[in-house]
Amino acid sequence: MIALSCMTIEASSRPTGLDQYEVTFDQIPSPNFGRTLSIFRDNRGFLWLGTSKGLSKYDGYSIRLFTIGDPLDNEQQIITSIMRMDSVSLLLATGKGLWTFNLRTEQSSQFLPDTDISESRINAITQDHSGTVWIGSSSRGLTSYNRTSKAVQRYTTNNGLSSNRILSLLVDQSGRLWIGTDGGGLNSLDMRTSRIVHYRSRAT
Repeated sequence: MIALSCMTIEASSRPTGLDQYEVTFDQIPSPNFGRTLSIFRDNRGFLWLGTSKGLSKYDGYSIRLFTIGDPLDNEQQIITSIMRMDSVSLLLATGKGLWTFNLRTEQSSQFLPDTDISESRINAITQDHSGTVWIGSSSRGLTSYNRTSKAVQRYTTNNGLSSNRILSLLVDQSGRLWIGTDGGGLNSLDMRTSRIVHYRSRAT
């Protein structure tokens, strides 16, 4: 069973803020798909669930499971993050590299197969305002892929990152990429200058 919030109902007796909504939850009946690690909703309203056993699609009535790459490769079935690549495909971060999933054919193919992250666990993916894809891995730091020039650039502790174990990524409106790490705290990358800043906590 996979638990998802299914609707919000406005409560008129509560005038302001989030308190004006009553949030209810529903259960999606499903086979054993393992852990749900990421959720993405496409422009048709379908929910795509990244699980520890593959990619699932929920249409509001039933749920289907798609295997990624080699069905016998358990690492490839771990979907840690989902991002829209273009109008017809999703980009999937997996336990073993990156994969695209075609929404029309419902087929997957490896993305950036000839790079040093093709065998790595990918924990986070995002896209900046220029279309560059940013990829955070569990051991090989941060990688950028320029979809126009096809250029791949890697950032590690040699470039100023506090850790090569990336857990989360966020692009803000000012052109900075925020990088959450495992054991190294928070970093930011100015995407125009490639300058990396490490934010350290202060003891209280």
